[in-house]
Amino acid sequence: MPPSRLTEKLLTFYGIGQPKSLITVVYSSVNPVRLIASCARLVCEMAEHGDPEALAIVDDAAQALLNMALEAIRYFGGEMSQQYNISLAGSILTEIDIVARKFKEKAAGLGLQLQYITPRMETAAAAVLYSFQQAGIEPGEKVRQQLQELKVG
Repeated sequence: MPPSRLTEKLLTFYGIGQPKSLITVVYSSVNPVRLIASCARLVCEMAEHGDPEALAIVDDAAQALLNMALEAIRYFGGEMSQQYNISLAGSILTEIDIVARKFKEKAAGLGLQLQYITPRMETAAAAVLYSFQQAGIEPGEKVRQQLQELKVG
C-alpha cells in the first residue's frame, strides 16, 4: 500500500525517505513532543484542503482541547449551563482557523456557552502572573506592565 498524501508530505517535511523511518526519527528525538508539534501547520493546512488523515488529527486535537476545558469547568465547580470566558491562545489556534473552528463546533454541540476573549498577555506571561498569585505574591504595577509587554518567540 503506497503512503498517504499526509505521510508523503511528512516525509518531505522531515527529510526522510521511508515511512517506517518516521517512527525512528520521532522516538530518537531529544524532544519528541516538539518534533511532532513542528509539523502542526502542515497537518492543519492539509486538513483545510480535506485530507482525511489530517482532518482526523485536527479533530482529535480539538477534542483534546475541549476535554481540557471541560476538566477546568469541573475543577472549578462550574455548571455546564453557565457562560464562560475562554481565550484560544497559541499560533495553531490563532493563526490557523481549523482547530479553533472544530473546537467551537464541538463545544457548541455540547451546549457549552463560551465567550471567546482576546488574551491580554502572552500565555507564558500569564503563567508567571498566576504563579505569583498562587505563591501569595502581589506583583507590582511595573511587573504587570512588563508581563503585558512581553512577546514570546
